[in-house]
Amino acid sequence: MFGANGDEFHKIRSDLEADGINILNTGGFVSTPESRTIWIDVNAEQFTRIFGTDLLVLGNDSDGDKMFFWQGTLSTKPDWNIAGEQRSAITGLWLDSGEMPIIQNLHSGTPVDPPQGPQSIGNLDTGASAL
Repeated sequence: MFGANGDEFHKIRSDLEADGINILNTGGFVSTPESRTIWIDVNAEQFTRIFGTDLLVLGNDSDGDKMFFWQGTLSTKPDWNIAGEQRSAITGLWLDSGEMPIIQNLHSGTPVDPPQGPQSIGNLDTGASAL
């Protein structure tokens, strides 16, 4: 989870710890207000409690390869919102589940060759206010 300022960081971390969520701060994981990052270790049920949607799993072959994902929108507690705003203090999420399996084409639709250049405003806008 990423994005909170110092006060928001402490509120979210405190809520997570009170809910029995394991905060990671060793082995290369840095969970500090300075890093603006909270690394957590959760199971599927805890993920659902935190984000309001189910954590799903694709695959489980003989090598144990799995890919975790969710469908729809993630949401968090309203009191994790930035003060005075209707948006969460959490601005990023990274699932670190070890080595990702190689996934073949998961759809049967027509492939698309994207045009050269930016594919979205996120690839185009480099202004600090937009990032």
